[in-house]
Amino acid sequence: MATNPDEMGVAESCCLAASGLVKEKALSPAPATVHEDAAAPVDGAEQPPYSDCAVVTCGGPAMTTPGATSRPFFELRNCGDLFKKAKQDFSELDKQVNSYDLFNFLCTTNHISDWVLNDPQISQAAQRDAEKLKTNPKVAVVRQLCNHAKHLQAKSPTTRVQSGYGSGRYGVGPYGVGEPSYEVDVDGQMVHVLDLGRDVLAEWEKLLTKHRLL
Repeated sequence: MATNPDEMGVAESCCLAASGLVKEKALSPAPATVHEDAAAPVDGAEQPPYSDCAVVTCGGPAMTTPGATSRPFFELRNCGDLFKKAKQDFSELDKQVNSYDLFNFLCTTNHISDWVLNDPQISQAAQRDAEKLKTNPKVAVVRQLCNHAKHLQAKSPTTRVQSGYGSGRYGVGPYGVGEPSYEVDVDGQMVHVLDLGRDVLAEWEKLLTKHRLL
């Protein structure tokens, strides 16, 4: 994978920018920002302002919004926003365990630390706590699962999948089929992915609240 933004495609650049791997330049700025859904301006007429809408150009000038990173990812401006996305991803996974929503949750949650560590507006104390949290066994397992899901070749902890009626939670999943059960090894103990997710989110919420990043 290319790491120089000038050598990347648009999709790869945006992916790396969102994960915190590209800090200097996510995309070459376009000559102008165009709203494709906006009506063409009439000569001499004042352009009406957009209501409740903030326009962000990826790779453009730094945002001045308090608490926002210098290069936000569309409406995701900072680690607090990414944490909220992780909570939303988890709520979808909690409705019924499945690999699609689990992939989203793992990858979002894993990169909260990058959004803390790579944001120059965040205090060194918060960044030290984020580095320390990365050593938490459950946070480390989320990182391993995320990297395995993204790259397939990365080291993965032992996982166990049980499917069929009675495997998952009662009353969840299609009638007569039920919900699958996903478990992962954490320090020699098999832990359900929902329990893993709740615990990791709780740790991040505690850290972000402590440093007033939510």
